[in-house]
Amino acid sequence: MAELQHTLVTKEGLEKLQKELDELRTKTRGEVAQRLKEAIAMGDLSENSEYDDAKNQQSFVEGRIKELEQQIRTAEIIDSGKKGRKSRVDVGMTVTIEALEESSVKDVPGIFTGGDCVTGPATVIRALAAGKVAAANIDEYLGFAHTIEVDVRIPKAFLGERPSCGRSELPMEKAFERKNGFQCIECGFTDEVARQEAGRLFRGKITAGGIARRTKGTNI
Repeated sequence: MAELQHTLVTKEGLEKLQKELDELRTKTRGEVAQRLKEAIAMGDLSENSEYDDAKNQQSFVEGRIKELEQQIRTAEIIDSGKKGRKSRVDVGMTVTIEALEESSVKDVPGIFTGGDCVTGPATVIRALAAGKVAAANIDEYLGFAHTIEVDVRIPKAFLGERPSCGRSELPMEKAFERKNGFQCIECGFTDEVARQEAGRLFRGKITAGGIARRTKGTNI
């Protein structure tokens, strides 16, 4: 007989698992069953997307219930409040690491990091660069000395009449203002910015109904 695998969780974590299981059993399961019943009542099931969606949701819910039951049944409570053990990280502990310039982690040999977890959200180019830095140092740590080269030629981009600019982020209400009502937190683009973003589409255009794109002669 295979040895039973324990699920290591904190006391708080176990409570969250039990809460999720209770909600799935007492609320979500019934809601999905009702949705499935209504979909069946529509008639022809061969082309009934509502029925298919309900069946998929039911399968997911029942699978999640079994998964949670297994985790709770095999749960082993761990102490997440251990103190005075600065040289060792245990399950359930929250730690902060210090990443150095060369992508290694201070006082933890053999561990390298980079990208958004170190610098915060960055551009794709910076993320790729950080990956190369980490790769180069891992390569050297393993005893190699490979040279990382830029093996692609980057031709100058043709912008036409469009000015060079980064993508615009959708404006949103500030966090302290959202508590004052229930209006949508997304503010939307101005006409100028909307046209700018629409212009990034391949053969893109703006129609009276919004943004459209032509692909193989068909408007979508």
